[in-house]
Amino acid sequence: MAVTRQISMVLDLNKCIGCHTCSSACKLMRTNPKRPRVHVLE
Repeated sequence: MAVTRQISMVLDLNKCIGCHTCSSACKLMRTNPKRPRVHVLE
């Protein structure tokens, strides 16, 4: 079985304000062929 790349996002739902920016970021990461590596932790 071939191994495929996977991406993940870790979100703190206690800080969620309902702006859906996480959905936009997810879509951008899935559709961008060069997928930059982004690591943001607060």
